[in-house]
Amino acid sequence: MNARTSFEGLEVGYDIPALPGMAEAEIQTPCLVLDLDALERNIRKMGDYARAHGMRHRVHGKMHKSVDVYRLQEDLGGACGVCCQKVSEA
Repeated sequence: MNARTSFEGLEVGYDIPALPGMAEAEIQTPCLVLDLDALERNIRKMGDYARAHGMRHRVHGKMHKSVDVYRLQEDLGGACGVCCQKVSEA
């Protein structure tokens, strides 16, 4: 029979946030890793385009599934809301 494995004293689970400067091996997966400068530039570009053409836009949260990214899309890009595929994503 196999010996029991104890996880006592170990940090197990997806509750350890990745922080800037962490070694790649320390980051729990799955993890969304972004180039923040490129992300902010692209969000502003989309927002500028929508405003220049008199459009309101609602972003889709399926790809990033991140409240922080959505807030950037709202604050920097002027998104008027978020679109979800399933109720559980809302």
